[in-house]
Amino acid sequence: MKNKIVEIVGLAGVGKSSLASVLLALDPSMVEGRRISVKEIVQSPFLLNRVLKTIPQLSWQMRCGDRPTVQVTKDFVYANTWDHVLREQASASKSCVLVDQGPIFKLATLHGFGPEILRKEHSRWWWDRTFDRWTDSLSTIVHVVAPEDILGNRVRRRSKFHVLKQMDAKQQSEFFLIYRNSFEFVINEFRERKKVSVINIDSSFNTVDETAMNLLNEINQR
Repeated sequence: MKNKIVEIVGLAGVGKSSLASVLLALDPSMVEGRRISVKEIVQSPFLLNRVLKTIPQLSWQMRCGDRPTVQVTKDFVYANTWDHVLREQASASKSCVLVDQGPIFKLATLHGFGPEILRKEHSRWWWDRTFDRWTDSLSTIVHVVAPEDILGNRVRRRSKFHVLKQMDAKQQSEFFLIYRNSFEFVINEFRERKKVSVINIDSSFNTVDETAMNLLNEINQR
């Protein structure tokens, strides 16, 4: 596999990280997608220029009555810069770059929990520009799903903190619904552009090893 960027996406508890770990172990030619640090952005004139282009987007948001939070600002910066970093990594490694909770996750989070303006029609220009940029970078989206009751149980069994642990059943369902709708919105936008393939997997049917093996075969065929 060469010059592919594959992102694994899905709700909390579907097993994205476990699946990614097994895939990386099964295929040594795969590499884990790089994350961007503030230091890397500051030291790169190209990335810094991309960040500066985020300022008008944040100003536009403020003019519309929304004050961007630190997290929203970070998500905008990721949306504007991360594609360049992953493309460089794929080109340099000549292999498949595997990303767990990457740009699709960031865009879904912005759509579902970001500024209200991003869910209005007059933000369409920003979405189109962002989707077009990422369409030229991503090759495959692996959308992992599982029944909601299984997701909740998996998250609660984890030792690390997750916001779902503080929610009752109703709040948890609402949280999942927002993310599910936002993933659907983002993935459909990529599907309509016909350059990014989408693989759907239910993680509740097989073991993670079986799922990873089947997925690896499918990725190799695309």
